[in-house]
Amino acid sequence: MKKFLSLLLALFMLSTILVGCYTKESSVQSSDSENNNEETALQSSDSSAYQNLLNVYEELMISESNGEDIFSTNQSQYTSVSQEVFESLQSITSKTANHSMGYAIKNINNDSTPELILIDANYTIFAIFTIIHNTVTVVDDFLYENNHICGIDAEGNIYKTGYTKGETGYSSVYKLSTTGELVGTTFGTEDSSDEIKYYLITSNEKNYIKKEKYEELSSSYSYVFSNLKETTKNSGLEIIFILKFDPK
Repeated sequence: MKKFLSLLLALFMLSTILVGCYTKESSVQSSDSENNNEETALQSSDSSAYQNLLNVYEELMISESNGEDIFSTNQSQYTSVSQEVFESLQSITSKTANHSMGYAIKNINNDSTPELILIDANYTIFAIFTIIHNTVTVVDDFLYENNHICGIDAEGNIYKTGYTKGETGYSSVYKLSTTGELVGTTFGTEDSSDEIKYYLITSNEKNYIKKEKYEELSSSYSYVFSNLKETTKNSGLEIIFILKFDPK
């Protein structure tokens, strides 16, 4: 009789443990499913916030591909975006291979607003947009005057470099503020008529530095600035092409 009772007790304890495990597993699976659903919904809402911009950009690309002069187009025809955004899209359209262009969504500064990045198949970044007070705003655009080039890493750091004639150039390491501004450090050179000067800008304050300090800064970031496309490629950005893209 005692053996029988012991057996019943053991079976009861085993069934309790199994039920507990099943309940816990079901709870975890349910939680994971909810998180996945939330993430999918977030990604969907992220791109929809920029849909007007993407619509205008697509129309400009199609017009340009058809041989039309997109600079004869007035912003009043595209009132869904601001003048600033429209002019940025015009410039990008005129300087890119449209069928290789796409966009990516990334919350660069980890706030409640994701950013939209216009990027091509080679991971060249042409512009970054964000939303300030419910309005799409240009953070910065690249590859125009002064040969600006940009890259983004997995942590959301934004790297920008450019040069003009002679030895004049700069390299910047930025974070995106919650107000849509690029803040960080810039180091560069000024090629005047009689000498090359080296400078460092932090907190909007510019100071001239020795050549050794400049070379130290350049060396510490050479792994990034030597190949910004590779840095961007390794950032985890997922490119969504706007027009049908044939890599061949």
